[in-house]
Amino acid sequence: MRRLVAFSVLLPATLAFALPGCQREAGQPAGAAADVAATLSEWRIELGQDSLNAGRTRFLVRNEGQYRHAFEIEGGGEEWETAELAPGADATLEAELRPGTYEVYCPVQDERGNHEQLGMRATLVVR
Repeated sequence: MRRLVAFSVLLPATLAFALPGCQREAGQPAGAAADVAATLSEWRIELGQDSLNAGRTRFLVRNEGQYRHAFEIEGGGEEWETAELAPGADATLEAELRPGTYEVYCPVQDERGNHEQLGMRATLVVR
């Protein structure tokens, strides 16, 4: 299994980007990454899109919850994940997605339990 992890944690004061509607523009070069918003909170994950085209994808992840969360994508024998994010923190995760179905979830387990089992999961379809 090949594991690719690319992320950067941004300070809340640097929230200059707008998450709603993040996606590849029609005039964007073919090699450019598509942007997908991902919002984490108790106990859910909201994706700006639940299906997208294969290729480089940049997930703009925001923890709007009260607890630490993380963002993981798994499918096709590959995984990508962010570090744990404090409440109010952001991260960017880039992945090269092939066609298929991917599970998206929070891998954090703490005194509240397994966040994925508490409802922090979603399915992403890549065409």
